[in-house]
Amino acid sequence: MKVNEFRLKLYPQDYYANHRFFSEVLGFKISHEWDRDDSKGVMFDVGGTILEFMWPVEDDLKNMASGSGLSLSVDDVRALYKNLKDKVEITHAIRQNSWGDISFGIATPENYKISFFTKIKGYED
Repeated sequence: MKVNEFRLKLYPQDYYANHRFFSEVLGFKISHEWDRDDSKGVMFDVGGTILEFMWPVEDDLKNMASGSGLSLSVDDVRALYKNLKDKVEITHAIRQNSWGDISFGIATPENYKISFFTKIKGYED
């Protein structure tokens, strides 16, 4: 099977708070959005993947993202940490990990966890 696009859909309780957080605080680029009385959605282009928020939340999807999180590779995790540390809730401070990267973690307005990391050049298992 060939997958042409990976799209992660999340259904936040507070659509607008999450929209602002991802677009304004994190600076994710919007590739498409709609805002109707009965339906709202936004698609962020995140490194070749689409992160999509939709509203309203359907009853059977309210807890779909529990037990999950995002890990995003970035070019300079230290610079990103300096930029975000006073703007977001940090869940783990910047650290070097034994598996060969440097990372830090944040929480979204609805406590969804995101880790940002940069691989250490020349690191081998």
